Amino acid sequence: MKLFILLFSSVTTISAFSTPSLTSQSTGITALNLFGGKKKSDDAPKGGPMGGMGGMMDQLAMFKKAQEIAKKKQEIEAELKEILFVGKSKSEKVTAQIKYIPSTNPIDPQPEYSVQGFEFDDDWFNDAAPEIISTEILEAYRAGIDDATKGSQEKFQALAEDLQNMMKGGGLPGVPAPPAPPAE
Repeated sequence: MKLFILLFSSVTTISAFSTPSLTSQSTGITALNLFGGKKKSDDAPKGGPMGGMGGMMDQLAMFKKAQEIAKKKQEIEAELKEILFVGKSKSEKVTAQIKYIPSTNPIDPQPEYSVQGFEFDDDWFNDAAPEIISTEILEAYRAGIDDATKGSQEKFQALAEDLQNMMKGGGLPGVPAPPAPPAE
């Protein structure tokens, strides 16, 4: 009796891992073409939204390009953190030094700015009314923020161009870049 139970359990285990019968219907099976899609006939249209590549390969290429762009963004932000941006009031009696602080919040990607200090014209400062000093400080601060914003926009311009090329398909390997606009 013990031998029969052992033999019966091993037979059911083997059949559980065996290949399905060839007589089963294949109408309910969906093919997943993860690595480039199925072969197309010569008269079928070439490519798709990403050119001649398909499936998982497109996604891998896009992921690799996204990683490159993220790395460039981090390098630009590290460079911007080291720059001291300067803003001056309209009368140039007050100067503000501003530092760029990259956003750490992916929901709100706007950077922040940190005031590193103010410099004042000493003679003017001793004689000026508090309201005028306050106005000049605010002007210098806003000018410093404007300078930091312009500086960061200039640095990120190349990154924006890379991103635009990637979205148009030009950044993927094996996919031609979009044609240049005609010269006039």
